[in-house]
Amino acid sequence: MKPDRDRTLFFGTGAFFSVTVLSNLIELGHRPISVVIPEYPGVIPETDNLLTEQKGSKNPLINLAETNEIGVIFAPSGHTPELEHKAFEYILVACWPYLLSPAACQLANKAALNLHPSLLPKYRGANPVDEQIEYCENQLGITLHELDQTFDTGPIVKQAGFKLDKKSYYRENLEYQAAKLGAALFIQMTENNYVGKP
Repeated sequence: MKPDRDRTLFFGTGAFFSVTVLSNLIELGHRPISVVIPEYPGVIPETDNLLTEQKGSKNPLINLAETNEIGVIFAPSGHTPELEHKAFEYILVACWPYLLSPAACQLANKAALNLHPSLLPKYRGANPVDEQIEYCENQLGITLHELDQTFDTGPIVKQAGFKLDKKSYYRENLEYQAAKLGAALFIQMTENNYVGKP
């Protein structure tokens, strides 16, 4: 029988992509132990519907976590004393503003992973969706890769592509499809007991 709560630590913001990844994980029966949220000094103006505010403020990711009885941890740098001495099978990052330290990545016994909404190595960085729309990219997809000490350069674990017709080719649809497919890739990888490269 599958355990009620999977041993995953989820890092995300209040952005649509993060919320959609977590929502799909939950729908597919994979409830992380905790959700880690970045703590900002105030609202960060973003074009990506980033609603993360000061500690204690609600955003869609916090609401989703609390509704599903998932603990919420605030981590301004991706690692806090609250996380020390805890062990997780996996870390999954979906839209996170910081590089996780090696110490934070080592909290994962099996692998520390990131979901990136493009087919890496194309469109690395913080705005892959906007760039794909700007360049009318016809190869859309999602990449699940290991974390390392630069953004979006770790070893690729899995990739999957998807198609959108021109009428539905806008940011929210692209992010939704990438998040839905990415959650499924992550769960498939955990079911195969993936262990990251040493």
